[in-house]
Amino acid sequence: MKKFFKRIMACTLAGVIVAGSCGSYSQVNAKNVDIDSIESAMLNDRGLETSYIIDCKNPIIYNMINKNYAEDKKEDIYLQDNNIVSLELTGNELENIKSAGVVVEEDYILTGSSRKKPVNNRLQGNNVKHGGNEKKDNLKNNKVKNYNRKNWSIGAVGVDENTDNLNRVLQNTKEVSQNKVKIAIIDSGVDFSEYVNVVARKNFVGDDINPVFEDSTGHGTAIASIIGSNGNNDATPGINPNAEIYSARVLDENNQAPVSRICEAIYWAIENKVNIINISFGTDKDSEILHKAIRDASKAGILIFAASGNGGNDSAVEYPAAYSEVVAVGATAPTGELSDMTSCGEELELLAPGEAIETTGFLDIDIVSSGTSMAVPHAVGVASLLWEKDLSKSAEFIRSLMEASAKEVLTDNDDYSFVDYEYANEIYDDYYDDFKKTQYSYNSVDVDEINEEYDNQEDVEDYSEVATGSWSKDNHVKTVTYAEGEVNCLNASELNILKKSVKLPDIEPSWHCAWESNTRIFHGKYDTNSNYNYNYVEAYKVVMTMSKKCKNGKKVAVAIDGAPNTTEGNVIKALMNDNKKCITSHANSNKRNASIVFMGIAMHMVADTYAHSAAVYIKKDKTFIPVRDISDMENDTIKDCPARFECAKKSCKKILNVWKNNSNPSSSEYNVSGFGNNEARKAFRLRFLYTYSNDSNLKNKSIEQ
Repeated sequence: MKKFFKRIMACTLAGVIVAGSCGSYSQVNAKNVDIDSIESAMLNDRGLETSYIIDCKNPIIYNMINKNYAEDKKEDIYLQDNNIVSLELTGNELENIKSAGVVVEEDYILTGSSRKKPVNNRLQGNNVKHGGNEKKDNLKNNKVKNYNRKNWSIGAVGVDENTDNLNRVLQNTKEVSQNKVKIAIIDSGVDFSEYVNVVARKNFVGDDINPVFEDSTGHGTAIASIIGSNGNNDATPGINPNAEIYSARVLDENNQAPVSRICEAIYWAIENKVNIINISFGTDKDSEILHKAIRDASKAGILIFAASGNGGNDSAVEYPAAYSEVVAVGATAPTGELSDMTSCGEELELLAPGEAIETTGFLDIDIVSSGTSMAVPHAVGVASLLWEKDLSKSAEFIRSLMEASAKEVLTDNDDYSFVDYEYANEIYDDYYDDFKKTQYSYNSVDVDEINEEYDNQEDVEDYSEVATGSWSKDNHVKTVTYAEGEVNCLNASELNILKKSVKLPDIEPSWHCAWESNTRIFHGKYDTNSNYNYNYVEAYKVVMTMSKKCKNGKKVAVAIDGAPNTTEGNVIKALMNDNKKCITSHANSNKRNASIVFMGIAMHMVADTYAHSAAVYIKKDKTFIPVRDISDMENDTIKDCPARFECAKKSCKKILNVWKNNSNPSSSEYNVSGFGNNEARKAFRLRFLYTYSNDSNLKNKSIEQ
């Protein structure tokens, strides 16, 4: 039952308070409240609810509104600390809250800025402007022009493998800078990888998810790879592996998030004192509350980059990129020309490569990505390289330096600035001496005058032959969204089916794990006090055998009913039959797709074994401590014992190879190379692996308790 009278009093009091505290807000004005009419309206209100975000402006109003309108809602701590609340409200409730004089906006959805259609790679020459430069005549200019396919885009922005820390990181030497730039990637999450240094994770979507499969779409993982992949084991290298990544998971499996969730993540980034925020999504709707969060981040000294949008050259720059506090980044084609997908306008501040970008994705598989989303991390990576030279420099200096050092790209309508790390690095000291004279006022005319003295004369180079040579249509690979193209044994749509299937045991209600339930079999859980402990190795083999049968032409029902008459086989058969429609719907009634769905479920089972049935070595206690639930998989455990997540990922890659080769599943999928070395063996053990696998090779890699 709604607390009508409390709400009336809350809104009445709020209206009185806000009358003198509206500040710069003018969206809703305080007014006298007719208690009788409001009470009548609320008693008769049975309307549908809509999501809204409300800036209450002070704690008193926040507490009043939150208490009376968010009775069953978990408080969002990062919004609460800033007197912001997101609520489901009916029409009448909305009007009542507006009477308090607060800022109320619909909690609309923002979408990741990546393309889903092939881009038109233009192969003709560049149209760039050549300018004069007085100071540059006295500076070095050694452009490295030979880049392979795996790093052409970072070469295009002036970064090569000999740049500052990049080579030292790749060679794992001790001379790497101790200046760690902290970058918050507000996106779809970042899958666990030994190639990217994620130091903190925060899941704002609200679901429980294994870090190995954190990123539902691959969007955030691709961005993190561009910024900071260390390039080991022939992985695609990033711009600055020395950076520390803070992953804020806000985009869901549709690459969408409400503005309230974005604001939460921004305030989380502020609390963690990051240097840079990467936002690769946007909307055409302005939001006063989102802008407030952006302003607060800027005031905290954070440099913010955002995608201009993929609406095309005739479309306006999207928000939040359009805000003056944000560096709006657009995309270029491999030719160096403005990409025809880039949303343009006077707010468009920088360009960077955004088409045919090779990055690292799901299970560290190489993927090709396109979109202004992919241009942003190129600018962010360059900014981090410049900033780590001296962390005492301001965000305004780094922003101005990047604009001053940029190359020019001309179009019929305007000229734009293309990121160039090499030249920015060359003029760094001289530019800072001049920049100090402006007293750090970015909008000062003096800054523009100084920037003219550093005009970059270099052309934006044409990398179309290098960039597209291995990703042509003849090879059936398209330069589209995060995971397009044939990858290993799966094509684009099949890879997306696999990624969605990996999450099925967590998102399907009838399979989601209850503490005392047969569904524990899908989650690799072992606990001494449970009556529902299963041989997780045998359970995995049951599901992968179903996958093999479907791949070899059997129907889903036949594959399920063919499960062995064992404890694990019978439990899985019953659970699968109870939710057979889930499998067939995800497979689109295709037998090969069904085999991929089963494989995804098997991957989930194995990865969760490392999450829920591992025992992590605690040095101070000199013993292995069991890890029982998903909450133990937060930052500290990942940071203290990354080996188990690395091994989980390697197990999943072995499962993919089992599927590819049509092999029989076995316990060897748990015996990955990383798990066999002394470092990993000292860090953690899998409980009962030796007993469950009956494999003598795993005897010393298991803890029996």
